[in-house]
Amino acid sequence: VKWLMATFHLVLHIAAITVVGLLAVKGAFTVFEGNGVGFTVVLLLIMAVLGGFIGAAVTGLYLAICCAVFNAHGNEAFSAMRLTGYKNFLRLHLDERGDLTVYPLGVHKSTKQWRVDPDNSDEASWLAPDGRAPIAQLIEPPFTLR
Repeated sequence: VKWLMATFHLVLHIAAITVVGLLAVKGAFTVFEGNGVGFTVVLLLIMAVLGGFIGAAVTGLYLAICCAVFNAHGNEAFSAMRLTGYKNFLRLHLDERGDLTVYPLGVHKSTKQWRVDPDNSDEASWLAPDGRAPIAQLIEPPFTLR
């Protein structure tokens, strides 16, 4: 399955590069009929703009298909969506004996509204939620590595 996904990814990007290159040459040739600095500048400009859009679309298409068909690349696809809910993180505590306790925490809904709060203590952030603060909960029991 990984070889199939890799081949699919490769073919999509080669097709995108070919299409962008051909469209850029055709577009630059219609503006400047021949070689020269103007032709090169227009060619590179078209390739940069069109390549950025098509490259992003191809990557998004690949991630969407891999998530739906192969149940793969979920982390990459969902991190690109910039969703503010369901964020997970690890809180680590190293005690005086050298034991590491890991607390897996999750936030179901975070806030999008923040305000500057410079009057907080020295240890606290200067940003504070404007409204209801996000609530972190254990998503599974903590564990200790000795």
